[in-house]
Amino acid sequence: MWPAACAACGVAGRVLCPRCALDVAAQADLRWHSPTPPPPGFPPTLTWGGYAGALRRIVVAHKDEERTDLEPVLAALLGDVVEAVIDGLDDPVLVPMPSSPASRRTRGREPLLDITRRIRTIRPVRIAPVLRIVRRVRDQAGLDHRERRANLAGSMGLVRGAERVLAGAEVVLVDDVVTTGATLAEARRALHTEGLRGPRSVRAGVICATARRM
Repeated sequence: MWPAACAACGVAGRVLCPRCALDVAAQADLRWHSPTPPPPGFPPTLTWGGYAGALRRIVVAHKDEERTDLEPVLAALLGDVVEAVIDGLDDPVLVPMPSSPASRRTRGREPLLDITRRIRTIRPVRIAPVLRIVRRVRDQAGLDHRERRANLAGSMGLVRGAERVLAGAEVVLVDDVVTTGATLAEARRALHTEGLRGPRSVRAGVICATARRM
């Protein structure tokens, strides 16, 4: 058994040390966010904070470094966002962004789905992982907003039986990071164009947003 270490700075003792916990808290800025420029079809999106400092490091550690012990921390942040997004909705459905088949094989898990399942809200909320990746896409790193939009166009579809969940639903897409907004816009397209009858509305709740522009 290895001793616990802070996922953000590596100091021994806790999953998130007090100093890094304060740094995460400093990124808190719950707001409706839109990239500059917003891609066509980008849904109204609420974010918890900025993709910087310790918050950025723990998001990366959970996704790419097998730090599954961070799930409760990230679920608490995403839960705050979801609670605000679903306010006023009659019967919201949470739809997490899907991992690619290659990522699932490599990680053996769906990081975002795992976080979403740990969310605690005042009232029960359905979780429906109905989106799937239907074609290979390039690594998004280094791509500008136009290249990301072209790279993701037509990359998502629906799992079998999704239409029964989506018809007339109030969907809340959930993700960990929003950069150019191309992923959320593509997800919204898939929900509306792939289903026989699409959702009544689509919003999004995201843990953090980058400061990237153009």
